[in-house]
Amino acid sequence: PVTILSRCQRFDLKRIPADRLAAHFRMVADAEGVEAEAQALAVIARAAEGSVRDGLSILDQAIAHAGAGAVTA
Repeated sequence: PVTILSRCQRFDLKRIPADRLAAHFRMVADAEGVEAEAQALAVIARAAEGSVRDGLSILDQAIAHAGAGAVTA
């Protein structure tokens, strides 16, 4: 009903293209001082399916598993 909808917040979020996600993840990796292959960031961006939050979680896991090495595909 309209009375309930008027009290709800609604967020119409759009999926972000994989190339923009990969570029964002490149900036994050550079800011963190982490080496990451472009191909690895592209794989993470595709796995994120348009979600920045999910992609950052995947990138964080990849960095943790890389140890002192670079994030590779």
